[in-house]
Amino acid sequence: MDEREEDLTLTYNFEAFKNLQEFFVQKDRLFKIQQDEYSEFMNALNKPIKEFLDIDQFSVELDDLNKNCSRLETFQVRFFQKFNAFKILKFLNFAHEEHYQKANLQEQIVLLIKEQ
Repeated sequence: MDEREEDLTLTYNFEAFKNLQEFFVQKDRLFKIQQDEYSEFMNALNKPIKEFLDIDQFSVELDDLNKNCSRLETFQVRFFQKFNAFKILKFLNFAHEEHYQKANLQEQIVLLIKEQ
């Protein structure tokens, strides 16, 4: 295979997506969260997502969200404007540089099907 060609039999490890899911399920707790609660929240997260949020300075974006959202419903919508597809891709790349290896595509499909 040519150096410039990507191995299409490999994909992101399913565990990285589970890390995101665990974070997204808890996102409402971040609405109007106090600093001491935020530290506790962060410490309870899985290591890949916690490290990414620290490096990406998500707390700055969260402060902006909480300053500009008076209702939980607004926060929920705007959360994914901050944590958009680009940031998800940044997380996946970070997680695979630091914590995971890309995995066999067919094996990841099987894991996904089992999860449903």
